[in-house]
Amino acid sequence: MGDSIGNQKDTVKKAQRVLNVVRRNLWSCNSTIKETAYHSLVQPLLEYASTAWNPYLQKNNYSLNSIQRQAARFCKSEYSREPGTVTKLLRDLDWQPLESRRKSQRITMLYKMINHIVDVPISNYAKFNTRNTRGHQQKLIQPRHRKAVQAVFFPNNHTRVE
Repeated sequence: MGDSIGNQKDTVKKAQRVLNVVRRNLWSCNSTIKETAYHSLVQPLLEYASTAWNPYLQKNNYSLNSIQRQAARFCKSEYSREPGTVTKLLRDLDWQPLESRRKSQRITMLYKMINHIVDVPISNYAKFNTRNTRGHQQKLIQPRHRKAVQAVFFPNNHTRVE
């Protein structure tokens, strides 16, 4: 599991390199082209396998978000350092935060597993509650984690989607 955190650092480095290439080559293009390049070349790197892992340390989340924030500045050619500038740019671009995109992808994957849309058996990762409870019969049991790092991987974090 520690290896996954190293892979996450590599992912951030690769996304940063690709964003830098896009900046060098598209600096004079309009914002629509820059935005398309970000969504096509950089964002997939940041979201690759995000249903399987999820950064649990704030610094890892920050490094992923910083790439998106740099891309927003680039797309709008707005490099002002005033507080709230990038937040406004993200809102204007209508870009969802990466964290909420990861949550959405995890929920979608869980739905696909439960309904047998993907060939990943849910029984390998979760147990349905067999006790008689109110509501529907497809309630999942929240697994317990011995280590904090275990909570970030899909088999352990899919039942709790805060």
